[in-house]
Amino acid sequence: MPAPSLPDLPTASQEAVESAGYRLARWQAARQVLEHRLAKKRLPQQLQSWLEKWLPKLEMPAEALEVRFEGHEGEMWLAEAGLAKFACERALLHLPALRSFWKQELRQAHFEALREIVPQAWFADEALIPPGAVIAGLGTADWAKASGLVRYENLFLRLKEASWAARALFHRDAKNQIVLRDWQALP
Repeated sequence: MPAPSLPDLPTASQEAVESAGYRLARWQAARQVLEHRLAKKRLPQQLQSWLEKWLPKLEMPAEALEVRFEGHEGEMWLAEAGLAKFACERALLHLPALRSFWKQELRQAHFEALREIVPQAWFADEALIPPGAVIAGLGTADWAKASGLVRYENLFLRLKEASWAARALFHRDAKNQIVLRDWQALP
C-alpha cells in the first residue's frame, strides 16, 4: 500500500509531520541538557544512579532533516530520524521517571506530540517489580506476559507492522526555522 499524500492524512497527522523536524531538534537539545545534568550530578540521587547505569554516551546525530514515517490502519509513527532511530533514546523519552524533565525541557505539548509518534521501548531491567505495580505502557508486571515485544540487548522493543512508508524532508528557512520541504511515498 503506498503512503497517503500529505493532504489525505488526518489533520493531526499532517500537523505531526509538519512539526516533526522542529520537535526532533528540541528533543536532541533536551537530551544534551540531560547528559549535562547527569555529568554535573544535578539530578535526584535515585534517578542519577539509574541513569549512570543505563544512559549510553551518545554522539549526537546530525540534525534530523530527513524523517522516515511508517503507518498502518490510521496509525502513523516515526520509524527513523534523529534520536528516534535509537531504541534506548525512545525508552528514555517514554520513561516515567523522566516525564517532568521532558515536559520542562520540551514543553508539555511537544513532549506529548513526540510520545504520540515515537514508538515505545523499555529498558530490560531485571529488578523485581513490586507487588501490585505494572510496567508503564504494558499493563503487566511480567515481561514474559507482554505481547509483541522483542528483546534486543538490554532493551525491549515493540515491533509494528507497517503497510506504508514515507519520507519527510525538512530544511531551515531564511529565519533559521525548520520547515517541511517535501513529503514522498517510499516503495
